[in-house]
Amino acid sequence: MDPEAPRVVPAREYKGDLLERLVALRNALKAREEALPPAWPEDAFREIREGNYLAWVLLRGGIGAGMVVLALRNGRAYGHIHLEDPAATEAERDALLEAVRRGVPPPVRRCDITVSTPDPETEARWMDALAARTDWKAIRRQRMVRPLELEDPPGSTPLPPGFRFAKVTLVPQGDLARLDWEAFRDGPDAAMVAESVEENRRLLEGLLRGDLGAPIPDASPAVLTLESGAHGPGGSLAGFALTLEQTPRRALLADIAIHPRFRRQHLGEALLRRTLRGLLALGFREVSLWVTEANGPARTLYEKLGFRRDLSTAILRWERGEPGTSPRTP
Repeated sequence: MDPEAPRVVPAREYKGDLLERLVALRNALKAREEALPPAWPEDAFREIREGNYLAWVLLRGGIGAGMVVLALRNGRAYGHIHLEDPAATEAERDALLEAVRRGVPPPVRRCDITVSTPDPETEARWMDALAARTDWKAIRRQRMVRPLELEDPPGSTPLPPGFRFAKVTLVPQGDLARLDWEAFRDGPDAAMVAESVEENRRLLEGLLRGDLGAPIPDASPAVLTLESGAHGPGGSLAGFALTLEQTPRRALLADIAIHPRFRRQHLGEALLRRTLRGLLALGFREVSLWVTEANGPARTLYEKLGFRRDLSTAILRWERGEPGTSPRTP
């Protein structure tokens, strides 16, 4: 007898405890240090009920066994799939992915989804399988972690002549967004960058207002030039780093970017060392970051400064075909 096909229903039609499913999803991300804001389950529950978020629930024997939630913004969808049972099947995963592919409205051109299960080995095996498909592209990422120890403080790297440090909170957010967009759009992390400066500005605004943790100004440096007539507080923005507090002893390096014009001057190393020293002075004892696997130069720098890989995962991306064509399918 063939096994019963997985059943997926829109979250607004789910008869069980939807908030419980949302809490399970948030807890899964929190365990991976990708925590959503504390009030996210309640906020997402409201957004789903009002039709502002798309969401589907996986049913097993009529009971919720996982879900996917998507936020829509400017023709793109962002979300996460969480399967609550470590024995979840590929068919169940694919049923949720298919619900997304068929359910996103026509204006959505691109959909990025992360996946979590209680079993990292299962998750890694799924990523390998998905990498061979044509409908969903797997963008592999690594979490890297560095301990911060008083007995072994990070050294400092002086800035080249013509540059100085400032707090990132003193730099106009529009300048940060513009540099961030320019820094990543043509490099190995291009798959992760927003499609416009304005979209990047909205993402950074969320980070700076604490959506993923309170910013740490004394460990979030910017590098400014001292060029005559340049805009900004004392000079043009050459690069910046942004750290967020996850716990009183653990921080997340959420962003580090150098403008292409100022690369190969060791500004990235100087920024990173100043960030690490600032975190140590503030009492933090661990810092983590995420980097795409394709960004070899960045991973080399992080390893040089004591970061070690802790977790591997991937972002799954589906892209709609050109107008008048069908979405890409296997």
